[in-house]
Amino acid sequence: RDGKLEHKTINACMATIGDLDGKHLTTVEGLTKARKQLHPIQQALADSHGTQCGYCTPGIVMAMYGLWMTSKEPKVSELEHAMDGNL
Repeated sequence: RDGKLEHKTINACMATIGDLDGKHLTTVEGLTKARKQLHPIQQALADSHGTQCGYCTPGIVMAMYGLWMTSKEPKVSELEHAMDGNL
């Protein structure tokens, strides 16, 4: 939009390849690739024993990452909304 990068989380189970046309996709694996270490969100979850199963944790990380990229100081209501759909 207006030449600005917009970060938006999607439900990967519901998205089709056509939905991604013209978009840049960031995956949970991509958060660590260039850094060679865990992203701060991943590290905080690990340090706090906040992980779930192998399906839930990546979704939680990406929901928090999407929120972090759009709001550096989110309100509780924004956090709750970002986590909708995660167990």
